[in-house]
Amino acid sequence: MIRQLRTADGPAVRELHDGLSERDTYLRFFTLRPARLPQFVDRLVSDVARRAAIGAFVDGGLVGVASYEVAADAVTADIAVVVAHHMQTHGIGTTLLRNLVSLAQSAGLRRFTAEVLLENTAMLRVLRDCGLPSTVSRAGSVNHVVVELDAAWAADA
Repeated sequence: MIRQLRTADGPAVRELHDGLSERDTYLRFFTLRPARLPQFVDRLVSDVARRAAIGAFVDGGLVGVASYEVAADAVTADIAVVVAHHMQTHGIGTTLLRNLVSLAQSAGLRRFTAEVLLENTAMLRVLRDCGLPSTVSRAGSVNHVVVELDAAWAADA
C-alpha cells in the first residue's frame, strides 16, 4: 500500500531510517550519521504545503519513503527516496517515485531535482525507470539530476 505519511507515522519513519545499513545511510544522507534525525523525521511527516512524503507499506510495516520539498521558484522540488535494504530491487522505489510525481503534478510542480552520489547506481536506475525526461550533470562525486514532470506521462501511469 502506498499512502501519504502522517504525523502518527513518525515512529515508523524513524525505525526505517534507524534500520538502514551504514552504506544505505551514506547513500541517502551522504554521511554515516545524519545529524538531528528525530527533527528530520518530524519535519518529514508534518503537514506543510511546501512538502510531501509518501510511504510504502508491506504487511503493515513501512518499507520505503519518497518525499519532496518545494524550492523557492514554486515549480521545482528536491526529492529523496529511501527503501529498506531487504526490499530494494522489488520496484518499490520506482512505485514510490511514480506516486510522488502524480502528487507533485497535482500541486502544480514541473520538475524534480535530486543530488545523487555517483556510486548510487540504484537511485539513478529508479529515476531512469520512471520514464520521465531527465538530465544528469556531474559535479565531483555527485550527480545533479533534473526530472521534467511531463503531464502526458501522468495520464499513462
